[in-house]
Amino acid sequence: MSYRYSFILSFLVLLSACERDLQNVAHEDVAMEESYEPAMVVKNSDELQSNGNQVQNLHLIKEADIKYETKNLEESAQSINALTARFGGYISSEKANQNSYRKEILYTLRIPSAQFEKAMAGIGEGVQHFDRREIRTRDVSEEYVDVESRIKSAQDIEARLLKLLDRAKNVEEILQVEQKLGQVRTEIERAQGRMKYLKDRIALSSIEVHIYQELEREVIDTDEPNRFVIALKDGWTGFTAFLLILIRLWPLMILTALFIFAFKRFRKKTVK
Repeated sequence: MSYRYSFILSFLVLLSACERDLQNVAHEDVAMEESYEPAMVVKNSDELQSNGNQVQNLHLIKEADIKYETKNLEESAQSINALTARFGGYISSEKANQNSYRKEILYTLRIPSAQFEKAMAGIGEGVQHFDRREIRTRDVSEEYVDVESRIKSAQDIEARLLKLLDRAKNVEEILQVEQKLGQVRTEIERAQGRMKYLKDRIALSSIEVHIYQELEREVIDTDEPNRFVIALKDGWTGFTAFLLILIRLWPLMILTALFIFAFKRFRKKTVK
């Protein structure tokens, strides 16, 4: 009996501590998702280089968006593919479109962040004009440290619950501890998923590249004599088409005329 009371007391104390820790973790999670804003947004990559060692200690997510016209879409596409491979990246998406006046390709490149500036220089090499060129750098150091802390805190709770589970002597005690373990492990998996996402975005920068080529459009000759000749041809074509329709319908026309003639004769006889 004394052991049972001791276990219940230990469980209640640990449960209270776990509840408090889990609430803190949950509140931090909600606060982070609702109020988190990037601590630093840098438009020019030169600003990053000037920060020296301070930038190297930060956890940064680098992104870029580029759009420009090219004279040869196929050659530019080959160049982008080769550049991506040269810097150890990969193409996560590629979409090609074409219509009567333009053909285009939209890429999403994932490039190692250490090669981000070199990749941007390589993509822009030889381009005279950019329709759009944006560089964004987000500092997620605070969120990174916070998620690390959440994982450690939840893992500490898990370890304490596992020790308490070893001391459980009946089904009721086991179920109580396992229920709490399930909640803690859910929180651990959630935090670890967020950490995996952050590490991926930090390790590999994202570059959206939109390249397009304008196609030559058909030139319509507006010379007046030519327009007059075209109009005559169109008129003659329409007249011959009308005659062909009449020829195809001649049986129906004869039947219609006979019906009208017979109807009129019938009317005259009826009137008399």
